[in-house]
Amino acid sequence: MDIIEQHFAAENAHDVPATLATYADDLVWDDVGNPACPVQGKSAAAEMYEGIMDAIPDLHLESVSRFACGDHVVASRSPPVTSEARSSASTAAERRFASGC
Repeated sequence: MDIIEQHFAAENAHDVPATLATYADDLVWDDVGNPACPVQGKSAAAEMYEGIMDAIPDLHLESVSRFACGDHVVASRSPPVTSEARSSASTAAERRFASGC
């Protein structure tokens, strides 16, 4: 499984440490539409993930499309598939992964 698939599997398992392990130390995490973003570094990203997972405990995201350029990946995902958040907007995030693409 490549690092991108590992990343999405860790997110959907709500495993914050495993999710963060797929990122470079100097990541910039941007959740379009979130006024607190972008955030920089694993510590700040961990806080974002923990907040999201606490707020939406049955969160499950599906990758719709992604593209890569060098060591950057932009992923577009379906609205969250949860009982609480079916009408949420798509999430697009620019992420720099630890092992490139």
